[in-house]
Amino acid sequence: MLIVCPICSTPAGSYNIELKNMKFYIFKCSNCGLEYTNPIPSYKELEYFYSNYSSDLEKAEKYLAYLPAESSSQAMYFHIHLHNQKNEFGKAKALLHRYIKKNPKAIEGYLDLGLIAENQRDYTLAVESYKNAARLEPNNFEIWLRIISMLLLAEKPEQAKETLLSLSMTPK
Repeated sequence: MLIVCPICSTPAGSYNIELKNMKFYIFKCSNCGLEYTNPIPSYKELEYFYSNYSSDLEKAEKYLAYLPAESSSQAMYFHIHLHNQKNEFGKAKALLHRYIKKNPKAIEGYLDLGLIAENQRDYTLAVESYKNAARLEPNNFEIWLRIISMLLLAEKPEQAKETLLSLSMTPK
């Protein structure tokens, strides 16, 4: 099977990086310089790659741009959680903003950004994030409770009251 660059269709030469125990290679196009994986790695392979082959998260993140959209989003989401576990909230938030930009209809990005903002006591960002999540799932009562709680913590009781009164509490 002929492997070609996904941008310029130049046939791949030899692989740029071979990784032991991995079922994919990282190629660099001799024409346009794009680095890409072939075949596309699974989420488990990406998880193994990031946990075993990269001690430097910043260096590993450069490969996010070279992965196809679906794998890139999975890898990015995995990185967000690594940064969050290491209490690197600024890096996690920056990656979450990138994730949301790539996946604007994925509710988990908004919820995680809200949780990180909440943990950092950035209630304005938490409210904004949860409101974006509520736009995707307007009938999710837990999200609305989060919004109201964040408004109360931000000392905005009138907005919390308005939000509560705007909800339809009638069971369906």
